[in-house]
Amino acid sequence: MVAQENEKILVKSFKEKLDEANQEIEELKKREPEFGADHWMAKYKGAMKELEAMRTEAIRLDRLNDLMEKELQSLRVELGSSRSECEGLNKKLSGAQREIKYLNEIAIGKTTRSVQLGQEPAIGTQISATGGYEPSSTSSALTVEQRTKATEIGKNVRKNLSNDTNQTTKRLAGQETIDTTQMTDADAALALKLQRHNARLRQLLDGEKRNVRTIRNAHLQTLAEKTELQTHLSECINDTKKEMEDSGGYMVFNPEWRRRTMELLLSRPRVLELLNDKNYPTVTKLPSGIMNLSNKTEAELFRAVYDKEREAVEAEQRLHGTSILQAPSSGESI
Repeated sequence: MVAQENEKILVKSFKEKLDEANQEIEELKKREPEFGADHWMAKYKGAMKELEAMRTEAIRLDRLNDLMEKELQSLRVELGSSRSECEGLNKKLSGAQREIKYLNEIAIGKTTRSVQLGQEPAIGTQISATGGYEPSSTSSALTVEQRTKATEIGKNVRKNLSNDTNQTTKRLAGQETIDTTQMTDADAALALKLQRHNARLRQLLDGEKRNVRTIRNAHLQTLAEKTELQTHLSECINDTKKEMEDSGGYMVFNPEWRRRTMELLLSRPRVLELLNDKNYPTVTKLPSGIMNLSNKTEAELFRAVYDKEREAVEAEQRLHGTSILQAPSSGESI
């Protein structure tokens, strides 16, 4: 009797503890539903979607970066050309300033000669900025004839100075036709020689500028083709890696898979032609051996590759004294 009562008490206490444990489990399930498998699966799917979106954004940013690099390269080339043109303009400006200084000296000399050839100014007069004569504060008044003659001399000086300035501008622009009527034979020959030399140099400069632009455009086109080829190869590598990951990595170490991959590559003449054109652009046709391989069927290529491997294995087995590998039948499928 005592044993039965103790057994009942133990069973009752066990049931009470079991009920308490079940209640605690239910409360935990209601209180913390985020620890369920469905929640983690949903979270995993969301993370995969975010990862795919990030990959797409990374590819877009990479392409945008390539475009920006191309534009930066072109802007750098244009900046170099602009700097060269600026240096040329600075040199022309320096030459123009020297020419203006030289013309000012000529104008002063002509003014002096004109004054010496004409009537000397009266005592106390001075040459004005316009080339005429003006009385000083301490001199007496000039006669009408002296004033008229001084005004004519000033007009002639200004006219000669303007003509010299126009000739200098045309000379700097390369548009002047040298007047050899007032020069000696030696001076005229030298002037014509310098003019022809200047025209030849300008033609050479224009040709070099065109060549630089052509080379720059070709370089930019080459960079674009290189970037496109790199992008294409990266996509091919990523696709291959993805296929290898999907297959569990077994195909990487499988000789049969590697052999079949080589056969498929050799059976594609277009692939060989593209690779040959990219690596050897001067070669217009593939070698005859490669074309013969590309014209064979997959079974023939497989048989040829297997025969070569069989010969190598036989040679190795002869060295070690092992049995010879048996070749597969000709009707074996690939």
